[in-house]
Amino acid sequence: MSESMCQCGYPIHDHDKAAMDHPKQDLQSQTDTLQWTSDQHTVSTQTNAFGEIEFVGFNGNAKVRYIKDAWIITGGTHVGVAKYVGEAVKYSRFNSDDHRDIVTIGIAPWGVIHNKHLLVNTKRSTPIEYRIEDKPNDQERFLNPNHSHFILVDNGTQHQLETETAIRATLECTTCRKYGNDFNTIPAVLLVIDGGRRILKTIINALSKNIPVVIVKGSGRVADLLADALKNAEESDFIGKDDMENEIKKIRKSLTDNQRRKMHDKMMSIKFCEEKDIDTNIKEIEACLDKFWLINIFELGGGDEDLYNTMFFAVLRGPDRLNDIMVSAIESNNVEFVELLIENGVNIETFVTVRRLKTLYNGMKVWKLSYLIIYYSISLHFRMSCYCTSTEQQINMKEVGILITHLLDDHYIEQYRTKKGNHLPKNATFENPFLHLLIWAVLNNLQNMAKLFWSKGMDSIAAALLAHALFSAMKSKIKNATSNLYEELEDNSREFMGFATEVVDIFYRTYENDAHDLLVGELSSWEKASCILIAMKLKNQTFISATPCQEVFNTVWMGEMTQDNGILKLLLCMLFPPLIPLCVNFKDNTDNESDPDDDTTSETVQEDQDQSTGESSPDVSVQQKETKLKYCSKAKNNIQHFYGAPVVKFLFHAISYMAFLCLYSYILISKFDQNCSVEDVVLILWVAHIFIEEIIQVIATRYIYNEIKLKAYIADFWNIADILMIVLFVIGMILKHLHCPNTLEAARIVLGINLITFFLRLLQIFSLSKELGPKLVMIIRMVRNLTSFFVMLIIFIVAYAIASQAILYPNTEISFNLLWVIFRRPYWNIYGELMLDEIEGTNDCTNILELYINGTQPRCPTDSGKYAVPVLMGMYMLMCNILLLNLLISIFSNTYQKVEDNADMHWRVQRYHQIQEYITRPLFVPFYLVDVLCLKRFRCRYKPENDGSETNVFYRQVVREREMSIAQIIINNKQADLESIDNSVTAIHKRLEKMDSKIDTLQEQQHTGTATNENPQLGRGQTEFPTESESITGEPGPVTSDQMTGNIEQKLKWIVDTLKKYKPGAKQASPEKNVDRVEEYVR
Repeated sequence: MSESMCQCGYPIHDHDKAAMDHPKQDLQSQTDTLQWTSDQHTVSTQTNAFGEIEFVGFNGNAKVRYIKDAWIITGGTHVGVAKYVGEAVKYSRFNSDDHRDIVTIGIAPWGVIHNKHLLVNTKRSTPIEYRIEDKPNDQERFLNPNHSHFILVDNGTQHQLETETAIRATLECTTCRKYGNDFNTIPAVLLVIDGGRRILKTIINALSKNIPVVIVKGSGRVADLLADALKNAEESDFIGKDDMENEIKKIRKSLTDNQRRKMHDKMMSIKFCEEKDIDTNIKEIEACLDKFWLINIFELGGGDEDLYNTMFFAVLRGPDRLNDIMVSAIESNNVEFVELLIENGVNIETFVTVRRLKTLYNGMKVWKLSYLIIYYSISLHFRMSCYCTSTEQQINMKEVGILITHLLDDHYIEQYRTKKGNHLPKNATFENPFLHLLIWAVLNNLQNMAKLFWSKGMDSIAAALLAHALFSAMKSKIKNATSNLYEELEDNSREFMGFATEVVDIFYRTYENDAHDLLVGELSSWEKASCILIAMKLKNQTFISATPCQEVFNTVWMGEMTQDNGILKLLLCMLFPPLIPLCVNFKDNTDNESDPDDDTTSETVQEDQDQSTGESSPDVSVQQKETKLKYCSKAKNNIQHFYGAPVVKFLFHAISYMAFLCLYSYILISKFDQNCSVEDVVLILWVAHIFIEEIIQVIATRYIYNEIKLKAYIADFWNIADILMIVLFVIGMILKHLHCPNTLEAARIVLGINLITFFLRLLQIFSLSKELGPKLVMIIRMVRNLTSFFVMLIIFIVAYAIASQAILYPNTEISFNLLWVIFRRPYWNIYGELMLDEIEGTNDCTNILELYINGTQPRCPTDSGKYAVPVLMGMYMLMCNILLLNLLISIFSNTYQKVEDNADMHWRVQRYHQIQEYITRPLFVPFYLVDVLCLKRFRCRYKPENDGSETNVFYRQVVREREMSIAQIIINNKQADLESIDNSVTAIHKRLEKMDSKIDTLQEQQHTGTATNENPQLGRGQTEFPTESESITGEPGPVTSDQMTGNIEQKLKWIVDTLKKYKPGAKQASPEKNVDRVEEYVR
């Protein structure tokens, strides 16, 4: 070595004076005798290369996707990958709509920087100029001008690479330990493209800090070598330790001797390094394989999106980290990000736990809508139960269940309301995890997120019905809050209703034979309820009235019989049961029964063989007995199926109810006394049977809580009528058998009214009629309208009654009879009974107190009353008979029209309720009722047989998978429609931009001399072209169709106004033609 050069690579005269005078250093004497090291022979001082750099003499261009909110760390020099990354960053800065700067950090060794003396800045207040001009020598590099920050590492050496590797790895690791705005650690990934031998140490340092690595296979050198090693390495087991120092079984990858030889030859062929260093580099590659799970391979040519996805999921390779980011993405309503995570790494079954659900429900952005619901509609008791039961002052799953129950009047998720729901382990999972995420999204009015979870989950129909019900319930609770929110909830509810019906329709058209199982099959995650039952409990009339549901109802209504059996045939068979096997057609049940034709054929063949041989076989009689037994068994089963069909039960009930009314009428008309006859006993037992049936109806309701069952029972108009019937009957019978002379007459009146209610109950039978069923709905609604109308009518009646009584008969004594007298006349006046004798008086009337008090003679009205009351009556009749009654007629007409417009839907819903009722109703009434109840199980009988068998479980799973696929197709189609609309808007935007440029050219011609000479008046026009700020491209961001339409109108208006300024001439086209030409161009 030259005397003027130090082992560090710098001339001795370039050393800092502080280093030369340091007591531990004697460079002149030790240079030739000792091996130089950075730790022993360098002194740390304050840097003098600090500040801002202005690059001079550089211009580059490249394209890369803009990376937001990321730090890009490179080698920082103007060679290799760092050069192209810098050029891509520069292009992105000038071509991206986002004006945020990209943080690009270059970490380079100080000793290899060319013109590093220019970087010395003693002032630090002004930027320094760094020129990129001439070509540097082979041992030096220029700094890349497109990096935002540089860290220049100086360990005292010159022209030595890899000195920055340790500091770079430390910086990356330290950065990854920091926390971002979402309280998650900042991710990092090392991207390896090509790369020389020194990149191996960078990879090893990154892997040692658990930083994932993405290798671009096909880019050359290190990237290809490491990708081949990872692909061909063999796996082996070994015993290692986890973070808690527990011994666990781990997997490692290593190279065989044959693979090492192949890698040695490949390094030699590509001249990767000197031959003496090949073994060292192979060992470094094997060291990288120690953490093979952090290495990700990207095939070159896969596209930008695939590279970004590979880098993204390399960052999120750790499951815990992936789950935490999933929670943050859900809370921030980032639908696309959540979908990407679900499709590429998140195990949703293990992700959705009780702990994470609680985290979501207690997040910053959740419960915003639920707070409004609670504030506007829920009682103080409910609020206290939600916010005071939790010792941790946090919302738990029980409180979510309380809210759902309040909204839907029932509960569908068992864990949310049961006591064990609050004591579930924090890591407990759910059978249908997407359902719980859907409920969270719906309660927070996150429609797009809810649609994503709905499309990914099981039981799509039931989930859509639940989402529709929740949105509708929230809409009804906060309808007085804000109109925009109300409309938004209504749109969301309508969209999920469309999803449910669309899935059913598509499934019915595609798999018609499986639609029955889809709609009535029990759903394990919905407490064994079916889709139809859920729709019924949610009062979803639209879904129940859908055609696929009605087809299922037809099947259930006829039981095991075919649809071609008429009512007359069924009535005839009910009277003569032996005709059932002969007249009634049943469905083929090939699974449980053999074909009789096959038995007959085999029997005939056997007989022919016996005749041909002349011998009688003992098997013939056995076969004949078996055949008879089969026919008898089939006949018995058919009879059971006949009487078990809901349609037969309905006919039996209708006939028996008419017999009950006949018996009741006979007792009331001809045999009504205080003696307890046989007819009375039969009648009492019959009504007792009706009462027991009502109890059965309440108990058999598929609701969890008794108060909800009772509320649902009372909500039905006919159930209220049943309660009234039974109560009146009990009161009448008690009065009848008290053996008091006055109570018998009261009993006759009460039971007479009771008979009327029983006759009115007969109307429910006609609800199955397509013509009369909607009319019953009209009657019920009109009765409700009349109830509210009567409140208003009674005000007029009371006002006129008191005023007229006071004027006609002043100072009348108070008595119970007075109430009857006062309101009798005004009420009957409405129907045309004027009762003028009471107003004008009669010849035998008197004003003597004693005579009209004891009823000897009627009281005479006052003279003034004879003139004043008729006037009041005229006004009263005008208001009631003309105004109020016509108003009532209008209300009835409106009710009629609303029901008539949806008559088919109302009939289908009524039909469903009748079918549901007769599925669980006993056949024979009132006798054998106790026996039937003892054998009765309150469940739907119409479900697939052998429900617990493996075959049926597999079949049900196939149906659910088909349902999920249809739901996914619907969401994809809707997304494609939206994208096609966006593409159409974009195409229109581009066409309008072209038109805009044409119009700009036309405007320029208007203001030029050429245009002025051709037509001077055009240049003097006052028309102003729309400014750039008003044009389509004047504002950044997406352009709506309304904005485009407005801009088109502005352009066309300007064109028309401009063309109208031309004077007509011999060679000049008319303005109308010009306008037509311009409009044609626009089209």
